[in-house]
Amino acid sequence: MWGKLDVNMIVWLKEFKTFKDKSSAINQDTGVNWELADMIMRCCYPSWTLSVGNMEYKRIIEKSLPVRCLFNETVMEAMWGLKNLMHVLVPGEELKLTKKDRLPMNQGLKWLMDRHGFGVKPEMVSEAMIMVACVLHDSDICERNLSTPLRLGGDLLQVVSGVNCKGWDLMKLATALKIICDPPGTTLAEKEVHNTQ
Repeated sequence: MWGKLDVNMIVWLKEFKTFKDKSSAINQDTGVNWELADMIMRCCYPSWTLSVGNMEYKRIIEKSLPVRCLFNETVMEAMWGLKNLMHVLVPGEELKLTKKDRLPMNQGLKWLMDRHGFGVKPEMVSEAMIMVACVLHDSDICERNLSTPLRLGGDLLQVVSGVNCKGWDLMKLATALKIICDPPGTTLAEKEVHNTQ
């Protein structure tokens, strides 16, 4: 059971339970069994909407319980990501995804990889590729968050040293500022003396 699926796609684990026989936990004829129903009712507040993995689950849960459910493209994207990273998010879970489970490729992953110039086809998706996409995404966030402060640092660099860093990419600018502000080989004692002056 995952909590808080919103427009920012933030989720956290509320509870996890493996049902060996999924058809006894949820099916069209019998609805939701007491074990799954209890877990849903404990984890899902009345004002919340429960995101579910397919339209059939939505229909069954809404028919069996007083819970609103959501299944759409955004939820499919989130569920794809959760399934692909289940072993990381829930240690000990042995879910192995088949090629069919990995397809169709998550649109967010496709967009991110295309943006960075990787021509990724759905059959190429692997755990390593997902981890690379996570690193790229984190890098994009850092770049977005640090771009303005680094550019301001570049302006100061030009004022102080006369070095024109206009047109430099952020990595080159960050490296220059790091070398000037924290030269290689500077000891902690030297930094302390510099900071107290």
